[in-house]
Amino acid sequence: MKDLNSRIQQLTKLILTSQTVDENKGDESRPASPSKVDSDMSPYQLQQELLATRLQLESQSTLILSLETALLSRPQLPPDASETEKDKLITKQAKTIREPLRAVREDVEKEWMGKLEEEVKKREEKVAWAAELVRQLDKEKKLRIKLEEERRALASFVCKFDSLGLGLSILPLKLKPAKPTPGCTTN
Repeated sequence: MKDLNSRIQQLTKLILTSQTVDENKGDESRPASPSKVDSDMSPYQLQQELLATRLQLESQSTLILSLETALLSRPQLPPDASETEKDKLITKQAKTIREPLRAVREDVEKEWMGKLEEEVKKREEKVAWAAELVRQLDKEKKLRIKLEEERRALASFVCKFDSLGLGLSILPLKLKPAKPTPGCTTN
């Protein structure tokens, strides 16, 4: 019967009445209504903030779980364990620490090998393109040199033709003789 009375008293303490709630602290005991919250942010900004907070909570809970798992996986040694046992534990933990580092390094190497090969391939393509451009440039230079030589030969021929006066017999007599072309020297 005493058990029952004590349980009833505990339950009555949990029931809120006007006598058990302090009027001054009433607002602190309950969260504010969303309609009463005054916010300067737009609904879009509030959604972004809510999403960021949720992501932070998820990452924190994941971190807590991983830390708890790490704590549980730690080997327990009594405080009065011998030095050799402690040394063995330290050696074992050092080996455990090195193993993931090797695995991580191998994973990173695998990941970067693909990226490296891709960059090498891109570089080879660029080198091949540059070589093709150089070939085209050389071809155009040779063509330009050839055209320059032909132009010089033609200019020389025209100068000699004009200097001999062979071009005047073709022209009607009423026309004035042609002026010498620039670069031609008349003898």
